[in-house]
Amino acid sequence: DIRVEGWYDSGPYIIWNESLGDGDSYIYGYQYEFSLTSDFSDIFYGGIAEYCEWTGPMFAGTYYFRVRAVDGSGN
Repeated sequence: DIRVEGWYDSGPYIIWNESLGDGDSYIYGYQYEFSLTSDFSDIFYGGIAEYCEWTGPMFAGTYYFRVRAVDGSGN
């Protein structure tokens, strides 16, 4: 479940539900990516964190966002 919790300085504050992991490895963080293309061939912003707060300007258009859990081994 990914949702925008609010808008700060003209950018979204995006949160997601915590992953439970597979029991064999701890969750290190969450890798998130923004793209201008639906196939994510043009990723222009991303990182690893517990949440995502966009700090750059957002221009009119369509943005794509995805997030995945990353375990201690980088998987």
